[in-house]
Amino acid sequence: MKKNFIKDETFWTVFLGTIGCFALLWNLLNNPSDWPNIIVNFAQIGVAVIVFFIANNIFKDLMKKKSYGFNEKFEQFLLEWAEQNKYLIDATNINEEKGKDGKRTIDMIVNHENFVKGTLLASEVSAPKNKGAFLYLPLKKDLSTSQVMQFKINKGMFSRRADLDYETEKNSILENIANRINFEFSSIGIRAKKSSDAEKIDVDFSKLEKTDENAKRLIDVVEFVKTTFLAIA
Repeated sequence: MKKNFIKDETFWTVFLGTIGCFALLWNLLNNPSDWPNIIVNFAQIGVAVIVFFIANNIFKDLMKKKSYGFNEKFEQFLLEWAEQNKYLIDATNINEEKGKDGKRTIDMIVNHENFVKGTLLASEVSAPKNKGAFLYLPLKKDLSTSQVMQFKINKGMFSRRADLDYETEKNSILENIANRINFEFSSIGIRAKKSSDAEKIDVDFSKLEKTDENAKRLIDVVEFVKTTFLAIA
């Protein structure tokens, strides 16, 4: 990724500090007798630069810790949500890396009536015909840098909709769901769009402030999409 120097505070600190040093050197060459004041000015610039780098490193460490806490809370809330929806959602393999992109998945069963009747736990329903990926997540170690989760639809979800031509309407379904997510959650920094990956919606939460409350709000997004899927199916 190309670095944006205009927005890089480290670049500007070094750049302006260097200009200041050159200005002081020029002043020293033209006013040799003023060297005591110039030494003091050099020291002030040096202290300012050192203080900036120390403060910048402390800030970055704090942000990493904050993000780590958010990720842990999100994972905790997500598993609690999956347990509440255990007759529809299967999260037993959430820690397994799948596919070429190394994503984790939470599955949803095709027979949504089971959610109401509670006949079988979703984890007991055989795959793949009766169950498919619902939510794709980055690996835990990548959650701080890859802050996009994906929701997936499939033909089996809409098998009871005799009036629906899935192949014709799937893109429209994806776009409509993405629009609904944006309508409900864009105010907190959530951005959704139809993915370039087949049958998926990308939900970017990189702009979401990483607080415990917003970890719960991100679960609200998952619940909202689940409800939308059930309503359409």
